[in-house]
Amino acid sequence: MLCAAMTDLGEKAPDKVEELRTILAELATAASRGCGLIYELYQSRFDQAVELRAARMGPEDVAALIAQAVEEFDYLPNGGNDIVPSDDTCQHGLDAMTCPCGCFERDTWPYEEPADEQTDEH
Repeated sequence: MLCAAMTDLGEKAPDKVEELRTILAELATAASRGCGLIYELYQSRFDQAVELRAARMGPEDVAALIAQAVEEFDYLPNGGNDIVPSDDTCQHGLDAMTCPCGCFERDTWPYEEPADEQTDEH
């Protein structure tokens, strides 16, 4: 089924669909490398790759690419990220005990400094 954005491409639509499908498949494959079983990491990488690719295309091709990516590759426009990190959660919406990405393994994470022992030398 051709998506609505591609119907304006005229007789080249089937070739254009295959070309876009090939581009998106390559982006998906590249995005999945190194993600393991973490879907959110793959999704973030894929969304960024689609946006970078779209930045190098003409407006009519961008509309077709985005429509195809949404329809067949689960692209989330604008990152699809409704999660707002807080002091207790990371960008994935998880806490320190559940995030496998190492988000809480940074130097700036709030932790308590050991109390300095002061001794009186009188």
